Amino acid sequence: MPPTRETKMTPHFMNSPETIVIDSLEGLEYMNNNVTLIPEYKVLYRSDIDLLKRRQVTLVSGGGAGHEPSHAGFVGPGMLSAAISGNTFASPSTQQIFRGLSLCVSADTPGCLLIVKRYTGDMLNFGFALEMARAKIPGARIALVAVDDDVGAEEAESDESVGRRGLAGTVLMHKILGGLADKGYSFEDMEKQGRLVASSLGTIGVSLNRCLVPASQYEEKEEKTENAIEFGLGIHNEPGYQKLPLLQCKELVGRVMTKMQEAKGREFSINNGSKVVLFINNLGGTSKLEEGVVVKEALEWMDSKAIQVEMVICGTMMTSLNMHGISVTCLTLPRDESASQAWLDALASPTSLPSWNGASIATAHDLKRLKDARANRKPLQEDESSRERIAKAIKDPSSSYVCYIITQGCKHLLQSIPDITRYDEIAGDGDCGHTMESAAKGIL
Repeated sequence: MPPTRETKMTPHFMNSPETIVIDSLEGLEYMNNNVTLIPEYKVLYRSDIDLLKRRQVTLVSGGGAGHEPSHAGFVGPGMLSAAISGNTFASPSTQQIFRGLSLCVSADTPGCLLIVKRYTGDMLNFGFALEMARAKIPGARIALVAVDDDVGAEEAESDESVGRRGLAGTVLMHKILGGLADKGYSFEDMEKQGRLVASSLGTIGVSLNRCLVPASQYEEKEEKTENAIEFGLGIHNEPGYQKLPLLQCKELVGRVMTKMQEAKGREFSINNGSKVVLFINNLGGTSKLEEGVVVKEALEWMDSKAIQVEMVICGTMMTSLNMHGISVTCLTLPRDESASQAWLDALASPTSLPSWNGASIATAHDLKRLKDARANRKPLQEDESSRERIAKAIKDPSSSYVCYIITQGCKHLLQSIPDITRYDEIAGDGDCGHTMESAAKGIL
């Protein structure tokens, strides 16, 4: 019989699909006293913008909703000056962007950079807004820096190719340029550094499912798909470059990193001797338990290739709603030591933003200290006297029957694990079978 399918509306915590974005932004404004929302335009900006824009270069970003905390969650000290949100997975309009941009720049201020993920709608609307601002605010210094870190997108030589897309590397751009702006970098230097960061980024996403978009319909399928892992998919459910059956995380990460090594052109490179920042990004629906495994495998892969990780960052920063996936970003640091250190200092600079501070960050010093500690770690010494007592008990003829009963009991228990698990999933949390299986195998 063919598998049954039932069409349903996607379940979300919302009042309506039409208000979910503005409701969420208003919730964010409640939680951050340092930002102000213009609800009609979905523009969130720093409340001190009038003082800020006269002191330093401002940063404006944005795009479709559904990637929270990007981008509104990064409006604040050391990062963005303003963010403009569209509807879910839809670019904000030119008028929305111009409204946010006009708050952040004037003819007598240092200037403003637009940080834009490379998608057709975003590039068009942010580009039109930039030209509108140049026409309506004579003398204003404004530039656009596009982020196109998706090295998983094949560079097809055809008229239909849209090239690389902007992914999680955009967040690193926010933090680096935000830190440099706070240091007083000029508009020209900020633009130059932004383009260098963009050319030094590479990201590949991998997921176990597609995300559910508010108000869309989906089909529940009884069968499980054989192609359980998709490599290179975009943050709007765009298809990736490969689907494979479920793999162990070690092999999965190895495939992702090897694909990154094949990326051509620009400043991005992860090869023997490269110095990089590694960023493991949760796409929205992945557990912290799984995150840790990906971090471990990625760092050990890097170590095996003699790639020097100067900093590792792990967190939920650029999501795709509830997607059960991870993206891996590498930022190749400049060969110039002073420029390299400036980027690292900017990434490490303090900010009060919970969206950034919720990430786990380790420096090269932290990683080396842990590696040395593990190398010097001595194996746990077992209590020999206890082992001897157990051995004597087993050899004792009077204990043989007891050992037989315990052994047979464990074997029967292992045969019953599926039933135990099924019952516990009904009455509890479903882990009883696994726990008893581990105990029985430990005894046997």
